[in-house]
Amino acid sequence: MVADLYLEFRTRTEAALTALLKIAGEMQREPAVLDTLQNMLKDVCEPLLFVVVGEVKAGKSSLLNALFGQEFCKVDVLPATDRIYIFKHGSREQTIDVSAQITERYLPIKFLEDFNLVDTPGTNTMVAEHQTITENFVPRANLILFVFSVVNPWGASAWELLRFVNQKWLKNVVFVLQQADLRDPAEVEVIERHLRETAQQKLGFVPPIFAVSAREAFLARTSGADKSRLWEESRFGPLEQHISRMVDESKDGLPKLISTCQTATVILIDSSMRIRNILGTIMRDEEQLARLEGILATRKEQTLRQVGGFLRGIEQACRRCETEGQQLLERNLSLWRTWRLVLGKSEWQEKFQADLEMKMR
Repeated sequence: MVADLYLEFRTRTEAALTALLKIAGEMQREPAVLDTLQNMLKDVCEPLLFVVVGEVKAGKSSLLNALFGQEFCKVDVLPATDRIYIFKHGSREQTIDVSAQITERYLPIKFLEDFNLVDTPGTNTMVAEHQTITENFVPRANLILFVFSVVNPWGASAWELLRFVNQKWLKNVVFVLQQADLRDPAEVEVIERHLRETAQQKLGFVPPIFAVSAREAFLARTSGADKSRLWEESRFGPLEQHISRMVDESKDGLPKLISTCQTATVILIDSSMRIRNILGTIMRDEEQLARLEGILATRKEQTLRQVGGFLRGIEQACRRCETEGQQLLERNLSLWRTWRLVLGKSEWQEKFQADLEMKMR
């Protein structure tokens, strides 16, 4: 599909920005940094805008279907249609009338996540309002496909619209000479030469011109037979390559992604320096903590030895008190003292208690 290199780079950039935003949030970075990352992520995810312009029956819808390999855009819409259709991605299919001239079509189609497609009314059926709306889409477009039909390539309405478009936006224009399979190669070559001469005369430069058969390109992508032959005859390959190159080189293509990556790199380097400083502080704190733990372990060992000595001393003192208490009790309970104990109970108790307390001290 078109713009494969850009889409791959964008996917990788989106993943990197998402990871960086998560890290910045966990680091509690300043709100300004988080806002910058969120805005860059939103900007990167913005779909590319392709606008297709041409006369009624020029094959605009067929070109879009062939370009993305899926029939999402109705072919052979009645010439009376006068609306601009914007195709966007949605979880379910729905149609929203934005205004009297614009309809948004939401479809659950994968490639619409990366591209917004604008299918305009035929330039030969536009009223003034439609022309103004189209002029508003064209300046914002990443790519403008001006479609001419080989059946009737001489219409003037497309050139009238080009005349209204600001010259600086025409760098994104590609001329597509559609339905090339309906003419002989020699006739197609004459028509291409006519387009070059007319473009040089009216625009002052010649946009890239590609003669293709969208019908054959679509069949090559969706049918099961003769894919190689149909693709070769459609001459669609060079158009795809050119569109991819234009997307890659446009201001919203690889240069924008590179600029985004450069800004993100600055934030990443700053965050990395902060992390290094935090890690340095943590390592110093861990070293200090290890020293304190060593000191505490030594003190604990010393304290346990001292407490052990104290406990052994207390145990020995208790045993001595027990022995001396027994000896004291035995002396006080001798036979000749028994009568004194009976006669002077209170006095003997006080003396025995005093003697025991002295021994314990």
